[in-house]
Amino acid sequence: MINEGGVKEGDRAPALKVTSSDGSTVDLSSPGQPLVLYFYPKDDTSGCTLEAQNFTQLAPTSRRRA
Repeated sequence: MINEGGVKEGDRAPALKVTSSDGSTVDLSSPGQPLVLYFYPKDDTSGCTLEAQNFTQLAPTSRRRA
């Protein structure tokens, strides 16, 4: 369960499994590679589309934080 304060940058992801865009299952407690997990309030809006596009554009410049 996520604490009342929410998840902060640098926190480990809660133990859950999600389906990635390629259909594979990713265990967030041990993803095997760096990942970006983001949430948005409403699907199919200009805001969520722009945010997703920004993540895609920034992917090559991302670096692993250990």
